[in-house]
Amino acid sequence: IQHIIDTEQAKLVRIEERMQLIEKEGQFETGQEIRVKAEAAQLFLYQKACGKEEDIPDLLRQFDQFITTENRQIIQGPQVVLWKEVEGKEDEFEFEVGYFLTCELRSFPEPFQLRTLPPEPMMATMAFHSNTNFDCAACVHLAKWIEKNNYQIKENEPGRELYLPLTPERDAQFIEIQIPIINR
Repeated sequence: IQHIIDTEQAKLVRIEERMQLIEKEGQFETGQEIRVKAEAAQLFLYQKACGKEEDIPDLLRQFDQFITTENRQIIQGPQVVLWKEVEGKEDEFEFEVGYFLTCELRSFPEPFQLRTLPPEPMMATMAFHSNTNFDCAACVHLAKWIEKNNYQIKENEPGRELYLPLTPERDAQFIEIQIPIINR
Protein backbone atom coordinates (compact mmCIF):
# COMPACT_ATOMS: atom_id res chain seq x y z
CA ILE A 1 0.00 0.00 0.00
CA GLN A 2 2.86 2.39 0.86
CA HIS A 3 4.37 1.78 -2.59
CA ILE A 4 1.07 2.72 -4.26
CA ILE A 5 0.84 5.87 -2.13
CA ASP A 6 4.43 6.84 -3.00
CA THR A 7 3.78 6.25 -6.71
CA GLU A 8 0.63 8.36 -6.67
CA GLN A 9 2.36 11.17 -4.75
CA ALA A 10 5.19 11.15 -7.29
CA LYS A 11 2.61 11.44 -10.09
CA LEU A 12 0.99 14.41 -8.33
CA VAL A 13 4.36 16.15 -7.98
CA ARG A 14 5.03 15.66 -11.72
CA ILE A 15 1.56 17.02 -12.58
CA GLU A 16 2.09 20.07 -10.36
CA GLU A 17 5.50 20.72 -11.91
CA ARG A 18 4.05 20.40 -15.40
CA MET A 19 1.16 22.74 -14.53
CA GLN A 20 3.61 25.37 -13.28
CA LEU A 21 5.64 25.02 -16.47
CA ILE A 22 2.52 25.31 -18.62
CA GLU A 23 1.37 28.41 -16.74
CA LYS A 24 4.82 29.95 -17.13
CA GLU A 25 4.93 29.15 -20.86
CA GLY A 26 1.43 30.49 -21.45
CA GLN A 27 -0.42 28.06 -23.68
CA PHE A 28 0.03 24.64 -25.22
CA GLU A 29 1.12 26.22 -28.51
CA THR A 30 4.48 27.22 -26.99
CA GLY A 31 5.97 23.76 -26.72
CA GLN A 32 3.20 21.71 -25.17
CA GLU A 33 4.46 18.21 -24.50
CA ILE A 34 2.66 15.44 -26.31
CA ARG A 35 3.24 11.84 -25.25
CA VAL A 36 2.31 8.46 -26.60
CA LYS A 37 1.31 6.07 -23.83
CA ALA A 38 -0.70 2.93 -23.17
CA GLU A 39 -3.86 2.88 -21.06
CA ALA A 40 -4.98 -0.22 -19.16
CA ALA A 41 -8.55 -1.51 -19.22
CA GLN A 42 -10.66 0.59 -16.86
CA LEU A 43 -14.07 0.19 -15.26
CA PHE A 44 -16.18 3.19 -16.29
CA LEU A 45 -19.42 4.48 -14.70
CA TYR A 46 -21.02 6.89 -17.14
CA GLN A 47 -24.07 8.61 -18.54
CA LYS A 48 -24.68 9.04 -22.28
CA ALA A 49 -25.52 12.38 -23.88
CA CYS A 50 -25.39 14.15 -27.22
CA GLY A 51 -24.47 17.76 -27.73
CA LYS A 52 -21.85 20.34 -28.51
CA GLU A 53 -18.56 20.97 -26.75
CA GLU A 54 -20.03 23.90 -24.82
CA ASP A 55 -22.46 21.42 -23.16
CA ILE A 56 -19.62 19.60 -21.36
CA PRO A 57 -19.61 21.76 -18.17
CA ASP A 58 -23.34 21.20 -17.63
CA LEU A 59 -23.00 17.47 -18.34
CA LEU A 60 -20.20 17.18 -15.77
CA ARG A 61 -22.27 19.07 -13.17
CA GLN A 62 -25.39 16.98 -13.85
CA PHE A 63 -23.44 13.75 -13.47
CA ASP A 64 -21.93 14.87 -10.17
CA GLN A 65 -25.35 15.69 -8.75
CA PHE A 66 -26.42 12.05 -9.07
CA ILE A 67 -23.31 10.49 -7.51
CA THR A 68 -23.99 9.05 -4.06
CA THR A 69 -21.57 9.11 -1.14
CA GLU A 70 -21.19 5.34 -1.51
CA ASN A 71 -20.24 5.69 -5.19
CA ARG A 72 -17.76 8.51 -4.48
CA GLN A 73 -15.72 6.12 -2.33
CA ILE A 74 -14.85 3.94 -5.33
CA ILE A 75 -14.20 6.72 -7.85
CA GLN A 76 -10.68 6.72 -9.21
CA GLY A 77 -9.27 9.94 -10.59
CA PRO A 78 -10.80 12.95 -12.33
CA GLN A 79 -14.02 13.34 -14.30
CA VAL A 80 -13.87 11.69 -17.72
CA VAL A 81 -15.58 12.55 -21.00
CA LEU A 82 -15.46 10.14 -23.94
CA TRP A 83 -16.44 11.73 -27.24
CA LYS A 84 -17.14 10.66 -30.79
CA GLU A 85 -18.18 12.95 -33.59
CA VAL A 86 -21.74 12.46 -34.81
CA GLU A 87 -21.47 11.44 -38.45
CA GLY A 88 -22.56 14.18 -40.81
CA LYS A 89 -22.68 16.83 -38.07
CA GLU A 90 -19.53 18.88 -37.77
CA ASP A 91 -20.04 20.33 -34.29
CA GLU A 92 -22.09 17.62 -32.56
CA PHE A 93 -20.75 14.79 -30.41
CA GLU A 94 -21.87 11.63 -28.64
CA PHE A 95 -20.59 11.92 -25.07
CA GLU A 96 -20.11 9.45 -22.26
CA VAL A 97 -19.57 11.44 -19.06
CA GLY A 98 -18.41 9.73 -15.89
CA TYR A 99 -15.62 8.39 -13.69
CA PHE A 100 -13.24 5.45 -13.64
CA LEU A 101 -13.92 3.12 -10.69
CA THR A 102 -11.65 1.09 -8.45
CA CYS A 103 -14.09 -1.84 -8.25
CA GLU A 104 -17.39 -3.05 -9.68
CA LEU A 105 -20.65 -1.68 -8.30
CA ARG A 106 -23.34 -4.08 -7.13
CA SER A 107 -25.98 -1.74 -8.46
CA PHE A 108 -26.14 1.73 -9.93
CA PRO A 109 -29.09 4.08 -10.43
CA GLU A 110 -30.62 5.18 -13.71
CA PRO A 111 -29.44 6.84 -15.95
CA PHE A 112 -25.94 5.48 -15.24
CA GLN A 113 -24.33 2.65 -17.17
CA LEU A 114 -21.25 0.58 -16.35
CA ARG A 115 -18.71 -0.92 -18.72
CA THR A 116 -15.08 -1.79 -18.97
CA LEU A 117 -13.13 0.33 -21.41
CA PRO A 118 -10.70 -1.89 -23.30
CA PRO A 119 -6.96 -1.33 -22.97
CA GLU A 120 -5.50 1.08 -25.50
CA PRO A 121 -1.93 0.20 -26.47
CA MET A 122 -1.25 3.64 -27.97
CA MET A 123 -2.82 6.95 -26.98
CA ALA A 124 -1.55 10.34 -28.10
CA THR A 125 -1.97 12.53 -25.03
CA MET A 126 -1.60 16.18 -24.19
CA ALA A 127 -2.17 17.78 -20.78
CA PHE A 128 -2.68 21.47 -20.14
CA HIS A 129 -4.21 24.09 -17.85
CA SER A 130 -7.38 25.70 -19.16
CA ASN A 131 -10.02 28.18 -18.10
CA THR A 132 -12.57 26.49 -20.37
CA ASN A 133 -14.07 23.00 -20.22
CA PHE A 134 -13.34 22.04 -23.81
CA ASP A 135 -10.53 23.36 -25.93
CA CYS A 136 -11.11 22.71 -29.60
CA ALA A 137 -7.76 24.30 -30.48
CA ALA A 138 -5.98 21.78 -28.24
CA CYS A 139 -7.76 18.88 -29.98
CA VAL A 140 -6.78 20.28 -33.39
CA HIS A 141 -3.19 20.74 -32.21
CA LEU A 142 -3.05 17.12 -31.04
CA ALA A 143 -4.64 15.82 -34.26
CA LYS A 144 -2.05 17.74 -36.34
CA TRP A 145 0.74 16.27 -34.21
CA ILE A 146 -0.64 12.76 -34.81
CA GLU A 147 -0.66 13.33 -38.58
CA LYS A 148 2.78 14.98 -38.63
CA ASN A 149 4.37 12.14 -36.63
CA ASN A 150 3.14 9.39 -38.94
CA TYR A 151 0.35 8.06 -36.76
CA GLN A 152 -3.31 7.61 -37.59
CA ILE A 153 -6.33 8.18 -35.36
CA LYS A 154 -7.90 4.83 -34.54
CA GLU A 155 -11.34 4.61 -36.12
CA ASN A 156 -14.43 3.76 -34.06
CA GLU A 157 -12.68 4.50 -30.75
CA PRO A 158 -13.72 7.55 -28.73
CA GLY A 159 -11.32 10.27 -27.70
CA ARG A 160 -11.02 10.85 -23.96
CA GLU A 161 -10.71 13.96 -21.87
CA LEU A 162 -9.87 13.90 -18.17
CA TYR A 163 -10.88 16.96 -16.13
CA LEU A 164 -9.22 17.81 -12.83
CA PRO A 165 -10.77 20.97 -11.31
CA LEU A 166 -8.16 23.36 -9.89
CA THR A 167 -10.63 25.62 -8.08
CA PRO A 168 -13.85 24.93 -6.16
CA GLU A 169 -15.75 27.03 -8.71
CA ARG A 170 -14.34 24.80 -11.51
CA ASP A 171 -13.35 27.86 -13.53
CA ALA A 172 -9.80 26.53 -13.99
CA GLN A 173 -8.98 22.94 -14.84
CA PHE A 174 -6.11 20.65 -15.68
CA ILE A 175 -7.20 18.73 -18.78
CA GLU A 176 -5.63 15.72 -20.46
CA ILE A 177 -6.78 14.87 -23.96
CA GLN A 178 -6.23 11.25 -25.05
CA ILE A 179 -6.74 10.08 -28.63
CA PRO A 180 -6.31 6.38 -29.57
CA ILE A 181 -3.80 6.00 -32.41
CA ILE A 182 -2.15 3.36 -34.59
CA ASN A 183 1.03 3.37 -36.66
CA ARG A 184 0.57 4.07 -40.35
